[in-house]
Amino acid sequence: MKKFDYIVIGAGSGGIASARRAAKFGKKVAIIENRVVGGTCVNVGCVPKKVMFNLASFLEDAQYMKHYGVNGLEPTLDFAQLKNARDAYVKRLNGIYMRNLGNDGISYFQGLAKFADQNVVLAGEEKLTADHILIASGSAPRHIPFPGDEYCMDSNDFFAMEQLPKSIAVIGGGYIAVELAQILNTLGVQTSIIARSQLLNFVDRDVIDVLGKEIENSGIKLHL
Repeated sequence: MKKFDYIVIGAGSGGIASARRAAKFGKKVAIIENRVVGGTCVNVGCVPKKVMFNLASFLEDAQYMKHYGVNGLEPTLDFAQLKNARDAYVKRLNGIYMRNLGNDGISYFQGLAKFADQNVVLAGEEKLTADHILIASGSAPRHIPFPGDEYCMDSNDFFAMEQLPKSIAVIGGGYIAVELAQILNTLGVQTSIIARSQLLNFVDRDVIDVLGKEIENSGIKLHL
């Protein structure tokens, strides 16, 4: 059994930040991850989303600039090249995260963490123990069973797409739904949003009214 001062379950943003801070205070630290280092943000969240958001914004701006006398702006999208470049960028970040863990002397274990006893954690075939253990396992898309759910994608599948569909319906009116719908629409996908009551129900109504009009003006079909 390997003894540590501190074990962190989950190598996402929170887990890595906590593990590295503990290591800088001189603690012997282990971190366990069952998927990919960097967590949701780096791999299937903020980072790849911002790459696609920035690209969509560029394409949208190019259309606007034609009205102000800028000629020759007719960009076309090679989605396969976009995906390869985006995924390569994420992979570079994975490497940076792993190097940072190594530079701080943190032991990295790949596998599903399971508690075997109080203060004892299994990481694959390894048995680890520590006085302090942090559970920072993060979150994943929630699958709600309903007729036809086998035909649906989630936000992780969005980043795994090899090619753009001709049309798509986004079910839900939260910020992830709105962001991904607007990106897909700008990339040329016929996009609909289906929401139960309103978009972004945690945002002021005045903002929502303007957003709804802008979304429909952009070509997205909005069904409340």
